[in-house]
Amino acid sequence: MRKNTLQQLSDLTNAKYQADLARLATLKEAEDNVRSALDELDTSRRRNAAALLSELNGQKSLGGDVLWQAWMSRAREARQLEMAQIRAQKEHLLQTLRLSFGRRLAAEQLRERYSADTRKQDSKKHQSEQQSLNILDAAGKQDG
Repeated sequence: MRKNTLQQLSDLTNAKYQADLARLATLKEAEDNVRSALDELDTSRRRNAAALLSELNGQKSLGGDVLWQAWMSRAREARQLEMAQIRAQKEHLLQTLRLSFGRRLAAEQLRERYSADTRKQDSKKHQSEQQSLNILDAAGKQDG
């Protein structure tokens, strides 16, 4: 392979890895948002449960507490389902991220190995040329 091709491969695998990292960051943000929504629902449930205990008339007599409890249950269930979906996506993305990281690492190692081999070949070529020049120089001194 040529150095340019290996550099392009390295750049491409790095871009894929960076894109996967960005997708992971987006999923983590969504997960944090859902977790915050669940926390708010829990806080609201605790606050309203305490208020309902101290206030046994009004809404309770109209069935408002039952309606509120049902809404709270549905809202919590929806957030938990959303969290499960995000976590499933995140797990799949983590597998993809591991693969893209491995590919990125392999491409970088190939590029580095190629560069090292090229430097070694250039060094051997330079040494060979230097030896040839030394031989020619020595032969010229013997003739002169």
